[in-house]
Amino acid sequence: MTSGFMLLSSLYAVFGSFYLITGKKKQENLTYADRKILSLGLLSLMIFQNLLLFLYDNNIYIALAFIFLFYCYGGFIPVYLRYKTDMSALLIPGDANISYDTFCRQYEISKREKEIIHEICNGLSNQQIADKLFISLQTVKDHTHRIYGKTNCTGRTQLIRMVNESVQQ
Repeated sequence: MTSGFMLLSSLYAVFGSFYLITGKKKQENLTYADRKILSLGLLSLMIFQNLLLFLYDNNIYIALAFIFLFYCYGGFIPVYLRYKTDMSALLIPGDANISYDTFCRQYEISKREKEIIHEICNGLSNQQIADKLFISLQTVKDHTHRIYGKTNCTGRTQLIRMVNESVQQ
């Protein structure tokens, strides 16, 4: 059973690395350096994971290390993509300056979310937005959370900067 897992893990890492290095030359969203780091990370985690599985001899610490690496192995690519790569290549290409409506359409922003973005850009707090739009504070927070998810922003400042850089003045 362990040899089957080791084989599947090795095949996944080798084929995944090969695909990252050679695949999709026409739509290259990641730089070659980023793809190389992802490939080396996959291969390194696979080697360490299989080494621990090979050394496992009913030792609880090796089993815990294996479990930890198993979950790191599955989360390596998403975490790397989220925090280390230049994601600007994934943005929708086009003019540097677009209309506010086009910006909202590109990120699938609803009418109410559009109003909330406008008020955030005007510098209002969540409570002030709730009072102005006659909605609850929790509704404003919910909309704001969805806006952050759609635009891949982590906070108000980043959202304001993104809107100001994208939208024609």
